[in-house]
Amino acid sequence: MERLDIGEVVAQVLRIVTETFDRRIHIETCLAPGLPCIGGDPGQLELALLNLCINARDAMPAGGTLTIETSVVIFGGEGAPCPPHCVPGEYVRLVVRDTGVGMEPELLHRIFEPFFTTKEPGKGSGLGLATVYGIVSSHGGFVQATSQIGRGSEFTLHLPVVPRHVEPSVQTPPTQAEVKTGAVLVVDDEPFMLAFAEEALQELGYQALTAESGKQACEIYAQRTAEIDCVLLDMVMSGLSGRETQEALRAINPDVKVILVSGYSGGAEADRARESGAATFLPKPYTVETLAQVLKSVQQGDGADKDGAV
Repeated sequence: MERLDIGEVVAQVLRIVTETFDRRIHIETCLAPGLPCIGGDPGQLELALLNLCINARDAMPAGGTLTIETSVVIFGGEGAPCPPHCVPGEYVRLVVRDTGVGMEPELLHRIFEPFFTTKEPGKGSGLGLATVYGIVSSHGGFVQATSQIGRGSEFTLHLPVVPRHVEPSVQTPPTQAEVKTGAVLVVDDEPFMLAFAEEALQELGYQALTAESGKQACEIYAQRTAEIDCVLLDMVMSGLSGRETQEALRAINPDVKVILVSGYSGGAEADRARESGAATFLPKPYTVETLAQVLKSVQQGDGADKDGAV
């Protein structure tokens, strides 16, 4: 991690796309001068921006306009409202916009899931946007996405500004000593997310139990209620939904601690999770570090008091 100017990252990526993209794609920029520095890894941020540009290119097979913009926004105080998952302060905003085919609203909430793709078989791995999400999250920032069918998509990265004369610190993964061990039941109908959560929990020192459906989760929980500390529950599943499963678990044990997980990362989704009685809300995909923080918060009993995910 180093102090860097996002303009240098943009310039490097622009050199690549202008030399390699189809000439039918017109590239426009609106770059604010004198942006404050952020703390980050230039190689990772170039990869994140390049992935967004490649996605934009693929969404415009017949040509169109790719726009890259930079600016500064202040969240909290008298500035813009602070999103639940955002630390108040000054952020550099990086926008990548295309005039491509766009996406249906029901797909938009899944685009950051690993291996999820709207491209034809063999045309995409489904890891590009998951990589973007992971890189931006590791830099203390967040991603927002909007899209309209036939009008294109827009991805906005927010990266926190580093105070002047202060070197950015590198976040280190939590150690097992920082979390309480126990058993966690993971419920998700996506095999990759189930496997990732199981591996992450084991890395953090937890015993991981897994269920591929709400019905299976209820069966496991009924048999092993006493040993399960909390349930990591996907909100969108076939068969029993996340909320239906949560109610069924509560019928077994009214004190069950549920962490609702969803690809929707907005504040409204977090509010609905809290209103349903969940301990807290966790946006998907998530990192091992974020999962550790959420579990620690729930075990300490303060997860439900936070505005959104930990």
